[in-house]
Amino acid sequence: MRKLFLTAALLVSVLVGCSKNDEGQSLYKENDLTDLNLKVNLKPNVESPVYYGTKATGSDHSDGTYDDAVTRLDVFIFDVTTGELESYKGFEASELTSLKGLSMRTKTGNKRVYVIANANKDAWLGIITEKRFLAVQQILSQENYQHFIMSGYTNCNITASCTVEVTIQKLVGRVVLNSIRTAFTGTPYAGKELQNVKAYLTNVNSNILAANGNLPTPVTVLNIGKYVPMDNMDFLTPGAMYDEIGSVKDEGHNTPHYFYCYPNTIDEESDTKKFTRLVIEGTLNGKTYYYPININRENYGWTSSIDHKGIMRNKSYTYNVTILRPGSTDPDELVDLTAFAIDVTIEEWDNIPASDIEF
Repeated sequence: MRKLFLTAALLVSVLVGCSKNDEGQSLYKENDLTDLNLKVNLKPNVESPVYYGTKATGSDHSDGTYDDAVTRLDVFIFDVTTGELESYKGFEASELTSLKGLSMRTKTGNKRVYVIANANKDAWLGIITEKRFLAVQQILSQENYQHFIMSGYTNCNITASCTVEVTIQKLVGRVVLNSIRTAFTGTPYAGKELQNVKAYLTNVNSNILAANGNLPTPVTVLNIGKYVPMDNMDFLTPGAMYDEIGSVKDEGHNTPHYFYCYPNTIDEESDTKKFTRLVIEGTLNGKTYYYPININRENYGWTSSIDHKGIMRNKSYTYNVTILRPGSTDPDELVDLTAFAIDVTIEEWDNIPASDIEF
C-alpha cells in the first residue's frame, strides 16, 4: 500500500527591475546592494489552523494541511566566499497570508540562501556568520505536529533579475502504529486479551542541526533502552514518543498512533549507539511483555528497494502489528519474529510503504 505525499516546496522568485546603460549592459556589479521583491509559492496552505495539546492520534496527523502549515519563515543569505551574513528577514504569519510582495535587501553575487520554517526566532539572535548559523540546533520537544520545523538551502548567483528555488523539508521523521491486533485463536491464549498496552519509541535522537538536518556531536538520546517518563515531559505535542492504547483483542485496535523523532541511520549498533525502535508493551496472563521493532531495518520492513536503512527526515514509517504469543521481558531485547507479524509501509510525507509484523 503506497500513498503519495508532497514535499513542502518553497519557490522564492526574486524580481528586480533591470537597469541597463545605453549599450544594453547591466549597471549591476558584484556586491551591489539590491532591493529584492520575493514571491513565495508554498504548498500547502499556510493558513491552516494551529492547535496545541492534542495527542498524536487520529486523522489530523495524516493530513498534510496540518503538518505542513507555516506560521513563520526566516530567510538567510550568506556570502559564499566570506561566510558572512549579508541579509536576513523573518516573515510572520500575517505577512505570509498572500505569499506575495515579500521583500528584503541583499547584495548581488554568489550567495547561499537558507530558508527555515516555524522555528523560534530567538534561535537566530547574534547570528552573523554561516559557521554560527550552521551550529544552531532544534530540539524534538519543541516540534509541533501542525507546523513542524522545516529547512532547506540552495547556492545561487544573485543578479539584478533571478529566481531562487528552495525546497524545504521537515526535520522530523514519523513512525505510525497504524493498527495492532492479537491472533490468539487456536492457541493456549485463545480468549485472552493483551492488556495495559502501550506504544513508544526508544533510543530517540532529540537534537538536530536546523540548517541542514544533520545530527550534532554530541547528540542527546531520549528513552534509552526503555520508556523514561522524564524524557517525555514538556513536549509541544503530547504523545510524540509515548501513548497508551488499553486492551487489544483479536478484533484489533485500528486507531493510528503517530510518533516523531529525528533521524537515526547508523550502520550498526554498539554499546553507545542503538537503532531507534518502536516498542509495544502489554500484559498477558499477568506478565508484562515487550515487542521491539527496529524501525526500517532488516526483518522489520526494510527491503532492497528502499534506498536507506533506519529513519530519515521527512519520511513516514507505518506499521500494522499482529501479536501471536508472549514477547520479550526486556524492552531493548529483540524477540523471535515468530512471536509477531509486521506489515510495514515506508512513505515520504513523502512516505514509505506499510509493513505488517507478526510477533
